[in-house]
Amino acid sequence: MVSTSDVVAVAIAALTVIVILAIGPFFGSTIDDTYSPQDDTSATTLVTFGAGSLVDETLNLSTETYTVTADGSGDGNIDNGSAADISASLTAEITANSSLFTAVDNTGTVTVTTILHGTEMNAYTSTTNITGASVTGATFSGAIDGSDWNRNVNTDLVSPATTWITLVGLIVLMFLGVIIAKVLGALKNMKE
Repeated sequence: MVSTSDVVAVAIAALTVIVILAIGPFFGSTIDDTYSPQDDTSATTLVTFGAGSLVDETLNLSTETYTVTADGSGDGNIDNGSAADISASLTAEITANSSLFTAVDNTGTVTVTTILHGTEMNAYTSTTNITGASVTGATFSGAIDGSDWNRNVNTDLVSPATTWITLVGLIVLMFLGVIIAKVLGALKNMKE
């Protein structure tokens, strides 16, 4: 026959295993997970120059217009010449006078980046009628909304399912605490 102390020992061992299984994922999740939200990013476009630009041809970047001139003097004007000359002139002009963009010259190609961040920047337009020049698209692209709550961008955010699993583990732990208290109360009553 099985004694009462054997039943209690097995019950306590089983409850200990259940408690470990219930709280293990909770502590592992807390220790191992990291949270690094993605910031909003800028949009870009690539302006590529070739040979053959003519005076008075233009490049439009959102509300800013850059015009090819013989000498590149004056705000909004870029120097006529080789592809490398025009890209250097555009980069210098954007750097000196633009309130919307930054630019990096790659000898004949200019990477233009929005100063502001977020998906709204993808709506900035980019067009040119400069002979031999092109832009990568009718609008800027590549900006993302890095909202702290956007799970499409921030895949390390805790999901509702993960939160529920953690909550269920805590509920099970509380329930087991009540059972342990009842078992201990019953043991106390058995000794009397």
